[in-house]
Amino acid sequence: MDVAKVEKVEAELNAFITKRATQRDKANAEADLWAMSERRHRARLREAALRQRLAYHEEQLVRHTRTFEELLRRHRVGLRLCEEALGTAAGPGNGRP
Repeated sequence: MDVAKVEKVEAELNAFITKRATQRDKANAEADLWAMSERRHRARLREAALRQRLAYHEEQLVRHTRTFEELLRRHRVGLRLCEEALGTAAGPGNGRP
């Protein structure tokens, strides 16, 4: 065998291996970038969903507080009307607001 041919084949083989390694590294780098981008996207979606849930709970708290306060007011009025009708109006110290 001719040494020059062997060296040429080895050089071509080395070039091929280097080219494939470079392509693989590039593909891996692109996959890593895609994965990072996907993680950031999912994190943004998760944060947006959490912010929507936060707003929902804040709004519900306001609505329920308003409803509860109205119910308390109605029951206090009803209590006073009943006590007045019965002549048993609560005085100070009876534990009623």
